[in-house]
Amino acid sequence: MDMDGFPLAFCINPGNTNEQVTLKPLEQKLNDKFNISKLVVCTDCGLSSYENRKNNNVGERAFITVQSLKKLKGHLQEWALDSKGWLIDGSNTEYDISTLNPAEYRDITFYKDRWINENGLEQRIIVTFSFKYREYLRYVRDRQIERAENVIKKGSSKLNRKSQNDPKRFIKSESFTGDGELAQITNYSLNQEMIAQEELFDGFYAICTDLED
Repeated sequence: MDMDGFPLAFCINPGNTNEQVTLKPLEQKLNDKFNISKLVVCTDCGLSSYENRKNNNVGERAFITVQSLKKLKGHLQEWALDSKGWLIDGSNTEYDISTLNPAEYRDITFYKDRWINENGLEQRIIVTFSFKYREYLRYVRDRQIERAENVIKKGSSKLNRKSQNDPKRFIKSESFTGDGELAQITNYSLNQEMIAQEELFDGFYAICTDLED
């Protein structure tokens, strides 16, 4: 990128290519053309595979990558979502975010971190929490729930077509009676379990890196 943040060049791959396998060849191309072997690779979740992290954990390469909290192992997810043990940059005071007034700490970003070793790869996971970010995510979800309710009321032939961020992901269908017989009419309703599950992660964000500072 240039000084204004615009890309000087970019690579294009076929639309059906798994993006995770495109990173290593791109890094090799940078090294071959520009003799760049010392670099810190920053990626989103799409390129955040174990293989890509391992590839950038050698020599003078390092990585900073977004970490999906939903994909963490159980004990790590429990630690990340625990309301206790949160810090504010520049202070050693630990906070229990469940006891804080969201309005008072709305503009504060809390964090916790630890080193983990997964399959021989040592990396540092840094988790942040923000009341403002939680507020934003809940606002967006509330609008999506409203849209899902409207879809249920109106009915649609596309009710079962759902994507990751589609409001229809909050709609569940029931086509069987209590004794397991096939029902003639499919009933659609809000999936309250899914809504509650998503709310658990509101306000949290995580990255992994092999950098020490």
